[in-house]
Amino acid sequence: SVTLNVGTSVQAAAVFNPSETGYYRFSTSIDPALKSTGYSMISSVTGKGRQTIGVTDGICRLEKGKEYFVWVSVYETSRKKIEVILSCSSMDTVNTAEKRAIHLTGDTVIEYSPSEAGNIAVYSVSDGDPKALIYEKTGFPLRTDDDTEASLSGNTDDFALAFSTANDGTYMICIYGEFTECTVVITGYTGDGSSLTSDDVEPLPEAEETAPEGKEPGADEAETGSEPDL
Repeated sequence: SVTLNVGTSVQAAAVFNPSETGYYRFSTSIDPALKSTGYSMISSVTGKGRQTIGVTDGICRLEKGKEYFVWVSVYETSRKKIEVILSCSSMDTVNTAEKRAIHLTGDTVIEYSPSEAGNIAVYSVSDGDPKALIYEKTGFPLRTDDDTEASLSGNTDDFALAFSTANDGTYMICIYGEFTECTVVITGYTGDGSSLTSDDVEPLPEAEETAPEGKEPGADEAETGSEPDL
């Protein structure tokens, strides 16, 4: 993480050079030591020539060897300038076109490209508090977890979401938060839209779980590597 001095009318940016091609999640927070009102957010990510990079809720796909600017804005603060902490985490990637259970051990983007249209349920079974964001390839957000949806496991902090797909679409299912073990289940949704319980989802056929790229199914630890530099 780095600290930026951000003005109320002028954005500030950090230069970011990804160590690997993949998905990254950026987040901001006003330094709590300042005890200030207001809030901060990622306003955009740009590349060479101020090319705008698609970013949804701080998540975007970046390429190794390219330089990016991560722009930060602040709102509703009485200060002319305020210190904002900008953080970055890399995310694993899973590509699938099938309904299945996927074992995760860290922040992950599941690129889901179904072969047919339908209603889909996505839920977690974890030992912590995973968050979920689902958006279309164009960047349009479809669903997000804010702990108000139902849980289909014994953990009330798990998420459960439902959405509709097209047969030619790609959907980014982004998982992040606090957990050490998490299984994400992608299956059919059979409900009428008024509920999301175990009676509203199709059971999965028995099959091995799928792990993120670069990991073995059931691995106990996340793949380690050098931290990207801000």
